Amino acid sequence: MASGFRARLGIICPAPTIMPEAEFPPVLPNGVSMCTTRIPLLEATRQGLLTTVDHAYQAAQLLVQARVDILGFLCTVGTLVLGPSFDAEFSAKMQEQTGIKTLTTAASVVAALTELRAKRIVVATPYVQELNVLERSFLEFYGIEVVAMEGMGLTDPDQIREVSPEAAYRFSRKLWRPDADALFFSCTGVPTFQIIGMLEQDIGRPVVTSNQATLWCMLKHVGVKARIPGLGLLFSERS
Repeated sequence: MASGFRARLGIICPAPTIMPEAEFPPVLPNGVSMCTTRIPLLEATRQGLLTTVDHAYQAAQLLVQARVDILGFLCTVGTLVLGPSFDAEFSAKMQEQTGIKTLTTAASVVAALTELRAKRIVVATPYVQELNVLERSFLEFYGIEVVAMEGMGLTDPDQIREVSPEAAYRFSRKLWRPDADALFFSCTGVPTFQIIGMLEQDIGRPVVTSNQATLWCMLKHVGVKARIPGLGLLFSERS
């Protein structure tokens, strides 16, 4: 059978980010494949991300040639650097230029939280404060209340990539508040698939992460239904 006979996912991610390629393939449903391409990211700051987004449109054209069924821009805060409304504008422009449905991680997170009926959330990130402020504004723009938010203060993409699942788990648990509806760990560069189930079990609430939400949203839009053990309530029987 041809690779991706059910769906072929096109992934655009910052050059230092390796997690989508590490986390997606082991859990992709049968008949679903992925193609990736990269764009530069030298520093996880607002200015660094502005440069990164500029490269995304050209990168998308490379995936058009791979005949992907959907495009995913996997950089959570990349489309937030020009304000909350830019994320939707970015997706619309990308889709217009390529003719392919385009999803961003930021929009996928909102869709996932909406699916889980999470209106009050705790947000853990590896970012510095200037990026946390942008992400908080985006979430609140879509009616999601952030009751607690903290970042690890990292700007070096290499340091973000080296954050371990154990570190992400401990950081999230320390930040968690029981009056929240869900926990969101932001960043496609941090490995989280291993800890989603453990976190949900320990805090008793849904957990959303950047890569998990993006994969869920992409599969939903190409019409592939998947129950994936370990990836939380978002991929459980309820959905």
